[in-house]
Amino acid sequence: MVGLTEKVLVTAALPYSYAPRHFGHLAGAYLPADIFARFKRMKGAETLYVCGTDENASSIVIEAMRQGMTPKELCDKYYPIQKEVFEKLGISFDIFSRTSKPIHYKVVEEFYRKLWEKGYIYPKEIKQWWCPNCKIFLPDRFVVGTCPRCGAPNQYGDVCEVCGAWYESFEIKDPRCSLCGTRPEIKTRTHFFLKLSALSDKVLEYVRDKKFWRKATYNKTVSWLEKEGLRDKDITRDYEWGPPAPFPG
Repeated sequence: MVGLTEKVLVTAALPYSYAPRHFGHLAGAYLPADIFARFKRMKGAETLYVCGTDENASSIVIEAMRQGMTPKELCDKYYPIQKEVFEKLGISFDIFSRTSKPIHYKVVEEFYRKLWEKGYIYPKEIKQWWCPNCKIFLPDRFVVGTCPRCGAPNQYGDVCEVCGAWYESFEIKDPRCSLCGTRPEIKTRTHFFLKLSALSDKVLEYVRDKKFWRKATYNKTVSWLEKEGLRDKDITRDYEWGPPAPFPG
């Protein structure tokens, strides 16, 4: 009787293509995953360690505008640098790809279509910042201001890096465009949301069984899911860079 070979998929957080790597990134994400991947290979498992540059975030668009180039030009410039850094560090990726590749767009579209068909994606009218000077809508990190929770200045429009709070961009105080500093106006737009709230109970049930996690991590995760649950997530942005949204309307 022949035993089946264990198949293991290992991933690590995708770095923004233009952001430099430092030892914190290495120790926190890529080295632990690399050690695990090497261990599994030594044990005879069919192991695939996959990573790549995140090239579709709003921060990519912002940085490209600051450097006077297109998002594609920015990503084409920095991808070889990121790849070379990991190679010199000896990180044993089997695949180090890019989220701007056609295969990524194809897979994302397939996922979104299936989620739409199953009712997990829906349209919703939202408030959105608009810069009258730049003449563009300002998603996420296109807006900076004062955290509505702790009052820390110069925080992003979706998360405070001081207190860790997440919030809607229109909640931020003293907002300004991160590109030109102009105070933005609020307009309404229709975006598409992923119905994560419908999965809160299933995720909580899954997590409760993971008592081998670190105690602090386990308790915090369970407490968060019990008290707040998962919130529906806006998955569309008002710019052309990135996979197109395959939804009607």
